[in-house]
Amino acid sequence: MIRFSRSKVWIILSLLLLSIVMIGCKKQPTLAFEDTELTVVEEDDFTLTPIIQNLEGTDLVNYTLDVSGIVSYSNGTFTALAEGLCTSQLH
Repeated sequence: MIRFSRSKVWIILSLLLLSIVMIGCKKQPTLAFEDTELTVVEEDDFTLTPIIQNLEGTDLVNYTLDVSGIVSYSNGTFTALAEGLCTSQLH
């Protein structure tokens, strides 16, 4: 039978609680665009600069477009293909 003193049990429980609190307090990443609206002409190329907070690493941002055929995206550059309204979201 293993015996622990009360002080050892309190130390172990305190460290366990502290580690749970530290993990739970991690800041959530936030993503936004520098420009919230943009008007372009067909065949214009443009970039959207994301504002990224609390996120580390490279190639962590993915774009989705709600309408195909209006805007294309390749290698960090968007291209206006046709007249219309398109919404892009960061993931």
